[in-house]
Amino acid sequence: MSKYEVQKIPVDSVIRAVEESTRASVTIEVNKPLKRGTILMRDGDKFKPYATGDTAIASAIALEDIDNNSAGDYNIAVLIKGEADKKRVIVQGSDAGVGITTAIVDNLRMYSIFLKDYTDIAQQE
Repeated sequence: MSKYEVQKIPVDSVIRAVEESTRASVTIEVNKPLKRGTILMRDGDKFKPYATGDTAIASAIALEDIDNNSAGDYNIAVLIKGEADKKRVIVQGSDAGVGITTAIVDNLRMYSIFLKDYTDIAQQE
C-alpha cells in the first residue's frame, strides 16, 4: 500500500495543464477567501497570496478555493508546474486577469508555470 494519494486535478478555463502539483500550507487572512487560480508566493515553508513589493516573487497558483471566516493555514493543492490562462488568473484583491505584470509572468516562468492567452472558441460569435 502506497503512502501517497493520487489526486486528479481538473483542467478547466483557468488551469490549462497540470504537469506537477503538490499539497502545501497556504496562509490566509481573515475574511479574504482564496479562489482557484490565485497566484501565490513563498512565505517561508508555506505559501500566501501574491502581493506586490520588492521581495514578492510569484511561484505557484492555487488549485482549490478556500472560503474562510478565520485566518490560518490551509492545506490545499497548488500548481508548481504547468499552464494557466493569463486572462483568468487572479492577483488577490483584483478581478481575474487584472494586474498581471511582466514581472509576475517572468517569475512564474522561472518556476515552470506558463501564463498564456487562450481563446475559448465556444464563446466566440
